[in-house]
Amino acid sequence: MVRPTLKGAEPVNGRRLPLPERAGPALRYLGIGLLAMAVGSATLTFDWIISHLVDVNLVAEFAGSVIYPSDIFLVGGLATWVFGWFLSPDKTLRTGPWYTFLPMLALTVMSVASIIWAVDGPQTAFSALRRSCLFGRYIVMATEFSKALAPALAALFVFGVLHAVVGLGQVVAGASLGLSMLGEVTSTYYLDVFIGDSRAYGLGFNPNPIGLFLAVVIVSAFGLFVLKRVHGPVAILALAVFGVCLLGLMATQSRAAMVGGLLGGLTVAISVFGGSPEFRWSALRRVGIIAAFVVLTLGTLGAGAAILGALNGPGEPAPRFTLVSQIAQRIGSEDVSRGLQSRTKDWDLAYPVIRDNVALGVGAGNFPTALKNRLNPDTPDGLWVPIHNVFVLNLAKWGVLGAASWLVIMAAPMLWLLTLKKRTLPRSEAWIWLGPLTVLLTVSLVEFFPWATQDARLLFPAVLGLWAGAVSYRLDATILP
Repeated sequence: MVRPTLKGAEPVNGRRLPLPERAGPALRYLGIGLLAMAVGSATLTFDWIISHLVDVNLVAEFAGSVIYPSDIFLVGGLATWVFGWFLSPDKTLRTGPWYTFLPMLALTVMSVASIIWAVDGPQTAFSALRRSCLFGRYIVMATEFSKALAPALAALFVFGVLHAVVGLGQVVAGASLGLSMLGEVTSTYYLDVFIGDSRAYGLGFNPNPIGLFLAVVIVSAFGLFVLKRVHGPVAILALAVFGVCLLGLMATQSRAAMVGGLLGGLTVAISVFGGSPEFRWSALRRVGIIAAFVVLTLGTLGAGAAILGALNGPGEPAPRFTLVSQIAQRIGSEDVSRGLQSRTKDWDLAYPVIRDNVALGVGAGNFPTALKNRLNPDTPDGLWVPIHNVFVLNLAKWGVLGAASWLVIMAAPMLWLLTLKKRTLPRSEAWIWLGPLTVLLTVSLVEFFPWATQDARLLFPAVLGLWAGAVSYRLDATILP
């Protein structure tokens, strides 16, 4: 039976394709674009506060319900894509491998279920709604991993360069640039007490999450340059983004992000050997170009710091823009030791809450409130934050099942490598997104950003979904699609 056609439909194989089926792919691609904008705009500080427990934390993100512009892009993108999917009857959903889909589903279900026993029910309900949208985002990215590559990289590159340029300007100026209309934090008190004027924070609220975002950007640019055989303007663009964002990452002086970026870059470089033999030599040459670029950049910065220090004269402070000396100080053994001690102290404080709620946890979005109620209920200090470790944080929020789900996600790259067949090579997107995923999982060991703040909270399911979709779609011939 021939399906009825609509006026204006284009002929396909001698038949006219119904207009709804033509609109379906267009709406899906528009939804993908909106979701890409959600990732980029999530790094900005604009928000609308619905509720705020000031005595738990001065920042509403950690103790309240907040809506961001990126939430509008997220919900709009999901709605648009779902409508387009219904108009595309031949498009099936992809969930990715079980070791990414099942843990993400479990964490979402537990978010919703924890409303029943949570310390603060309304706050948990809001967090559960957000978590459900993020799970939907994961499914869309896993389903559209190939079409979403270009929009995702475009959003990362645009916002990454924006933050890097603003951040470098902040380091040179030794202060904010007065870009409050773009969301830049300009409060002197906040800069001096919580950030410090020697560190870049771009248009975000803190140097560390912006450092994480920039680390993901540079590893993504590296992966695009090495694994996709891009040429001409695209290759130059990837190199330029890599260079600018590398300097921006250094300006944030985020140690976790720098370590994550290094491991993510090594992951991309090593993944070259997972490709076909004819591809390997070309890719290795591109790895060499990036390595030479990094060495030249670091050498130039080091020489510049030495010259500027000498011109400054003995006994005078070094200029603010000598990043090398500042970074060297932050990665010194004594400073790193202090940073790790503050993290372990954070974990120790969480132990009583975890012990008392080990079965079910305290509920989604409730940990700072639960910690204050358990340790210091009568003092309105407003400084209670999530645990600086996503595994421990999920253990506190959802008990043993939440911690186990996150452990499976942490092990996902290794599980994938163990299940690869010798004669089956994955698409290049699998390797490209494995690098950024490595960055996020590494930083999750010492920060809560990949799970508990808007910037990385939207970034994580996007990267995980893009990677999961690619690894579940294998090719038998070559690494390149």
